[in-house]
Amino acid sequence: RGRLPQQFNTLMFSPATSMDVMREVWMEQVKTDPRVLYGDFLAGGLFDGRPLLPRVRTPTLVIHGADDKLVSLEQAQTTAGAIAGARLEVIPAAGHVPQVEQAERFNEILGGFAERVGQGPA
Repeated sequence: RGRLPQQFNTLMFSPATSMDVMREVWMEQVKTDPRVLYGDFLAGGLFDGRPLLPRVRTPTLVIHGADDKLVSLEQAQTTAGAIAGARLEVIPAAGHVPQVEQAERFNEILGGFAERVGQGPA
C-alpha cells in the first residue's frame, strides 16, 4: 500500500560501487512512491517483449553492467542477439545502474554510438 519504508540494499550495485554512489541512487529512489517500483515489477512480470525484438529496425545499443544481479548477461546477450545489428556493451565494475556507477564509461559508449548512428550507414 506504499506505507512501509523502503529498505536500503546493495542488490542493484556492483561490489566495486562506492557507498557515496549507492547513497545518491538511494536518495533519488526514496523520492518515488514505493508503489511505483512495485508496479514496475508487476508490469515486468506480465509483459514479455522478446517476440517483438526481431521487428526492431532502429539502431540499438544494449548496455549491461558486468555485475548486474537483476538482469543476467545471458539476458542482455539474448536481447542484443534478437535485434538485427544491435550492439552489446558490457561495463565492468557496474551493476544494474551503470549510468550512475560508471557514468564516464557509460557516456563514452553512448556518445560513440550516437556519433556512429549520426553518420548513417557506412
